[in-house]
Amino acid sequence: ALGLLTEFTTKAQAEAIVGPQPLEFTTRRSGVANWGHVSRFLEKGWTDDTDQAICIFRALSRGEGDPEKEAQAFAQELLMWRHGGIRQTEELPGRTDPKCMGLGALVGSVLLNPHFETDPLLAAREQWASGRQKLEFRPAANGALMRTSVIPLMYYNDLEAVVQKTILFSKTTHADPRCTAASVAYSVAMALLLRSGGKGNINDIMNEAKNYAKMVLRDELEEADRLGLLIEEESGAKREALYRNFEADLEKHMTVDSLAGLDLDEGFGSKDNRIGYVFKCLGSAFWALREASKLRDQNMPPQEIYRKVMTDLIREGGDADTNGAVAGARL
Repeated sequence: ALGLLTEFTTKAQAEAIVGPQPLEFTTRRSGVANWGHVSRFLEKGWTDDTDQAICIFRALSRGEGDPEKEAQAFAQELLMWRHGGIRQTEELPGRTDPKCMGLGALVGSVLLNPHFETDPLLAAREQWASGRQKLEFRPAANGALMRTSVIPLMYYNDLEAVVQKTILFSKTTHADPRCTAASVAYSVAMALLLRSGGKGNINDIMNEAKNYAKMVLRDELEEADRLGLLIEEESGAKREALYRNFEADLEKHMTVDSLAGLDLDEGFGSKDNRIGYVFKCLGSAFWALREASKLRDQNMPPQEIYRKVMTDLIREGGDADTNGAVAGARL
């Protein structure tokens, strides 16, 4: 909801929207660079990131622990959301109109695939591999990562369940191995934070999350190759070089020590637009965690920490609502 204020802006535009003061919901005003987008949303309401998280909650309730049922229930929830949005109840005051708001291009194309309702994982694979491009040119978007936090919130005492359910709900719409690995890194870190009561060593938690993500990245690349989803020059023995490149990129984004290093508005407004890249979004969450930890060590009160970290992040522009979703949930 905060990130919507500067979503789809450059850093310079975002700084002009927010100004020098801490963020407030009432920062919203007409005449700013992204007003045509922002004005479509309910003031103080959330965006599609939270809508899809609610869809996961409902799917987990309906699926009763059966992975196949959970995947199909999630597919059905997403289709209902696409056609009618998250309908308002007493518990959901952030929506007044039954509309699907903010549907991304990748998720939208997967939902239109004829196999989606019966076999969503197949539909996601088909959409991802349809152009037969090199993997670096395929969409590794952040739309699965943004909704992931609900899984560790519910299953943090069972790390295996956290990993498996995260993989399942990620691959329901996003078949790219980078998307799955990023979601697992995020979920594992959040589960470990919850298990430690917020007192765990941040570096140890991040390293364990990174190790899980690397294992999943390798496994998912192998599966993609086995299913014939890679082009010939990336297949077989050549796959290791691909893994090493992605592994280094994952590590870089998880450990970057500044928002400038994440370059969250990279290429916005050009053909080289990279604002929705999943590792950028993941990096936002881990940057926020490290930054909050530093401020806590300086005895800053928790609410002030949250406000400062989120304000600094939202001032970067780019895909700010999704960066805000993952960082906000982590904080």
